[in-house]
Amino acid sequence: MKVMLIGSVDLSRKKIGGQYEKTRFVYNFLKAEKGIDVYFCNMFDIGKNFRLFIVILKEYFHNDCVVVITSVRGTRVISMLLYLLRKAKKKAIVYLIVGNQLELLRSLSNKIAGEMDKLYFEVSSMQNELNDKYNVGYFPNCKDIQPFRGEHLATDPIRICYYSEISYRKGFDRLIRALDTVNKDRKNYELDVFGFFADDESDMKKYFESRNYLNFKGTVKREESQGVLSQYSFMVFPSRHKLEGVPGAIIDAYEAGLPVICSDVGFLSQIVKDKETGYLFHSEDELINLLVKTLSNLGIVENIRQNCLKEAEKYDIKQSIKILHSDLDAMIGTDG
Repeated sequence: MKVMLIGSVDLSRKKIGGQYEKTRFVYNFLKAEKGIDVYFCNMFDIGKNFRLFIVILKEYFHNDCVVVITSVRGTRVISMLLYLLRKAKKKAIVYLIVGNQLELLRSLSNKIAGEMDKLYFEVSSMQNELNDKYNVGYFPNCKDIQPFRGEHLATDPIRICYYSEISYRKGFDRLIRALDTVNKDRKNYELDVFGFFADDESDMKKYFESRNYLNFKGTVKREESQGVLSQYSFMVFPSRHKLEGVPGAIIDAYEAGLPVICSDVGFLSQIVKDKETGYLFHSEDELINLLVKTLSNLGIVENIRQNCLKEAEKYDIKQSIKILHSDLDAMIGTDG
């Protein structure tokens, strides 16, 4: 089977994010499947390289099927092109949707979305909701989940981490304000920050200037994430971003047995199960209250670590790739 994979990866690794990481994992594991040849069409910086559209035109006719990994940005143009190509010659076309599913569907017409062989959503509830309208499936954000080999240690002050883009939309500023309150009289928490500053968020650097509990740690390689994250008591994911799907940071946390204190925005309440794999908050005051509550009873996060390790198994890419391979085989048989 010949598969054209359309996605986006920054080969220089200067930019990281959900779509880049998911594309990289799917490409590597799809390529490793027996009986599959993968041609990768990298849409990174497509605005500066319109030749990629010519490549898609050519490779569409040389491959048996097309797998598209897109977030909302760029979906409309790619979808219209594939829709027109499919009219010329029918091929199996599937989408692995990244981010907020409803936003992506709004960027497509019902006619185009309905023409695709399958739309795979990151959140299973969307699969159930749209079953009657489209041919849908479940393909979560996923990684190569490894058995836990770390060690959890209690510390004073309590060590916690932030593991995401350092920006307003990801809620970094409200986490700092909450910790300023909780650490006012004593350094109860020490926060290590992993991530990168968004291009338009240079003002976020000011938060690191005068706080003795705050440490910037840069980015972490995927193969090192479990060992690094297992050193903390919990992760805080305070996002404001309404398009949150299944953040890779939370998968990394679960793999390390790390509970997550998380804002209830987007689909996060379906990823972080309140009081089972973490705790949800709806406001800055609720976040402060959770930090105070955890301070007096660290057991409320320590006791759910095993739940997190179990939850990580749901996001193992090896399982999802097998299902995708089987689906593509069935579609090619039907289309052929």
